[in-house]
Amino acid sequence: MGIKNFGSVIRQVKEGIWTATYDQFSGQRWVIDASIFCFRFCYNAQSKRPNSHIDGFYQLFMRLLKSGISPVLVFDGKCPAGKQGTVELRLKHKQKMVDKEHEIRMELGKITGRTIDQSTPIEEIVTLQKQYTGTPLESQINDHIDHLKRLKKNIINISPAVYNDIYRLCEILGVPVIRANGEADAMCAKLYLSGQVDAVMSEDSDILLYGGGRLIRKFNWTNQIEVLDLKTMLRSLGISHCQLIDLAILLGTDYTLSTIGGVGPSLALKWIQSGKTLDQIVAEIKGGNGSGSENGSENGGGSGSGSGSGSGSDSDEKGNGSESKSKKSEFKRYHLPSKERFPYQEARRLISSACHMESDYQIQPFRLEQINLGLLIDFMKTKCHYQEATIRRHYDLLRRGYSYGQHKWTDRTDRTDRIDRTDRTDRTDRTDRTGRTDRTGNGNGNGNGNGNGNGNGNGNGNGNGKFKFKLKIKPNPIVPSPCPS
Repeated sequence: MGIKNFGSVIRQVKEGIWTATYDQFSGQRWVIDASIFCFRFCYNAQSKRPNSHIDGFYQLFMRLLKSGISPVLVFDGKCPAGKQGTVELRLKHKQKMVDKEHEIRMELGKITGRTIDQSTPIEEIVTLQKQYTGTPLESQINDHIDHLKRLKKNIINISPAVYNDIYRLCEILGVPVIRANGEADAMCAKLYLSGQVDAVMSEDSDILLYGGGRLIRKFNWTNQIEVLDLKTMLRSLGISHCQLIDLAILLGTDYTLSTIGGVGPSLALKWIQSGKTLDQIVAEIKGGNGSGSENGSENGGGSGSGSGSGSGSDSDEKGNGSESKSKKSEFKRYHLPSKERFPYQEARRLISSACHMESDYQIQPFRLEQINLGLLIDFMKTKCHYQEATIRRHYDLLRRGYSYGQHKWTDRTDRTDRIDRTDRTDRTDRTDRTGRTDRTGNGNGNGNGNGNGNGNGNGNGNGNGKFKFKLKIKPNPIVPSPCPS
């Protein structure tokens, strides 16, 4: 899931990544990759409260809404055909862990003389540690149970009931829910590119490949998050968005089963920054392994007849030939997988077109009035054993925080591709609005008098008008250009 070894690339980025707090984004709308957080909250199923998936999303929504941020949730649809091979490998790996878990349970049953099978709760098995403390079997039982705990955390089966619970929570809170045609991260990126959301909240770096220009990650229960701005990151690395896709394929994505052997993150980034395309890299590796044409020595014997200049030409050709041989020997250390395991051209095409495979969707504005407090209290008391007073206190904090941060949520879906936000109809001319007597006229005057700006000079005056307006425009997100297929 995501780009392999992407952390090594991020460490090379000098600009475009920073730590922030939620309050800094008050008034924004964020879309959340639901599947990422489903796995995360189910992974913490050993928490004190039951139904950790409900409690996790409840805490997440409260954190965002109290900071004045409107959440939107996107669930996965069908797995893309290009990732089917990777999914099958993961299923095989998961089955191996399930078999190993069964084997450990059987061994524990033989050691203790108890019936321990797949239906025995892990909580009941853990109690054996206390029962056998101080006995000769203590060390052996502890080792088996620790191994069983590790396997259990990695074997996560999300049932339809889990998704139904999350849907119900969103319905009560009035949080919009979207089901993608394919993967949720592609839909999240499309919502960003369409201008309906300001950022994508996810741990999946594929968001950046699909064009999601503002990624919020490293969510925890503190007030700090990490922000990745795609446009600034690319400028810092000195590469384009299409080159980022080639770099990701070199590092490894879910669209290929293998990568080029011997190529690490540093070398892959170096090649891409030098201007090489993935097609050129593959061609050079093929040539270095003897499957390409060799031009160095074939051109050396033609010139060089006669004296003087002919000898010099022959020397130059020998130099070029040795340089070519050195270059080929350099690429011999890298190994290309088969086309079936490394369909890099198809991977590039699927990544570039992922957003276009998703349907258009119009997000409805979030309103506090949509929250059904009575249903929320009943739901959280029944599912997670919350106290009514706790839910009411959360709601009061949410109402104050969200109202302060939002003031008034307006639908911003009329913004076209988010390249220029200054041409919106409510911002084209702010000088002719009524009730602003100190801003009449065209605003181009020298302003040497009382600051009413009626002149037609060069606009560098020092008038005494009391009203000052500062237009704050957010950075324009990157809109990926079509990549070569």
